[in-house]
Amino acid sequence: MKAKVLPLLILAALSSSALAATPPNTLVVVQSLDDIVSLDPAEANELSSIQTVPSLYQRLVQADRDDPAKVEPVLAESWQGNAAAKTLTIKLRPQATFASGNPLTADDVIFSFSRAVKMNKSPAFILNVLGWQPDNIDAQLKKIDDHSLQLSWTANVSPAVALNILSTPIASIVDSKAVQPNAKDGDYGNAWLKMHSAGSGPFKMRVYQPHQAIVLDANPTSPGSKPLLKSIIIKSVPDSATRRLLIQQGDADVARELGPDQTVALKNQPGVKVLEIPSAEQNYLVFNTGNTANPLLKNPAFWEAARYLIDYQG
Repeated sequence: MKAKVLPLLILAALSSSALAATPPNTLVVVQSLDDIVSLDPAEANELSSIQTVPSLYQRLVQADRDDPAKVEPVLAESWQGNAAAKTLTIKLRPQATFASGNPLTADDVIFSFSRAVKMNKSPAFILNVLGWQPDNIDAQLKKIDDHSLQLSWTANVSPAVALNILSTPIASIVDSKAVQPNAKDGDYGNAWLKMHSAGSGPFKMRVYQPHQAIVLDANPTSPGSKPLLKSIIIKSVPDSATRRLLIQQGDADVARELGPDQTVALKNQPGVKVLEIPSAEQNYLVFNTGNTANPLLKNPAFWEAARYLIDYQG
């Protein structure tokens, strides 16, 4: 995995009093929300949803913001890895709570990992790298006490790789006491979590209107760093030219998914600041080498040539 630098446009200051201003203590983000299938962290696998999930949920560990190759503790207070036994012994933050006020315990961690694997939605392949499957996951998760547990895996991966996997959105910890009463027909609360949140993140969901907007409110009880804003409004604006205009007018604070030409055009715009932010994003090429594939795609020399087409530094 290679850290990638992604451009993010932020309205740093209004250049004229004639421009509109966004509400105080509220961050207004404009992007397309049309790709969202679900905001359940065990199902969310689209760009917009995995951008939103980390504001609502936390993981045992997360990638360091300034150095994505490193992991730092979040809900885990500490851990001990045993490469030979393929285990991680996790000690949880003792006072951690969910936005609901429910205490966060080892039972919630076990419930979260188990449901994610058993639901087997599209991002489950990430946890499958550990060898976790619906028929063996229960045996891999062992509660020691309310604030400690042992995770095991069958795949030939190191504890460091396991920690990286557990930093991904699908490994988010959900409030089992809030989710389980909303489960229907054995769905592990999936239908309910598509539209609601049950996490310990710095924000909690006030409302989600598909294809229109997501409104998040601050969760002051979130373990770790406290939210600095009262709320976040994510508006669905499918057209990138309109998103650029909203930034220029001061009607939005952040615009996502602007093209390179638009980014360049805004670099000298008064009141607009273009930031480059490290991101732990994985990019890959896939070639169909099966029996029905173009014979040229089976040639390793073609794969090597394709690698030279990539602007790695860029």
